[in-house]
Amino acid sequence: MKTFSKLITATLLILLMSRGLFAQSVNKADAVLGIFQSPEGDRKIEIYKDNDQYVGKLVAITAANGKAKVGTVVLKGFTFSKGTWQGKVYLPARNSEYPATLTLPDAATLTIKVKAGFLSQSKNWARVKPLY
Repeated sequence: MKTFSKLITATLLILLMSRGLFAQSVNKADAVLGIFQSPEGDRKIEIYKDNDQYVGKLVAITAANGKAKVGTVVLKGFTFSKGTWQGKVYLPARNSEYPATLTLPDAATLTIKVKAGFLSQSKNWARVKPLY
């Protein structure tokens, strides 16, 4: 009976510890949620969770950017793995999507790295407080 009790106790401890590790992973993945301002200061995107993916839409534009409009989804289908988010960036001016990686070098900075063929470009966006 003591062996059975120890087995149950060990099983419960393993379940509780694995749940804690899973929760930490989810919290790290959700760290990207929020509103970020472009390096030029002319637009803001809000990153939110849509089912199991992270998505970003334009929530503010201060300069006329041609085809870019508030509400346009520009970050699509991002998933979290090993400290980065992988997905696609939609560029309204080109009406095209490109593979992209999101990283958080610190809590206040979002780096968006977009790849187009052999070329890539990275920009740092600054986290801002929500308007609401």
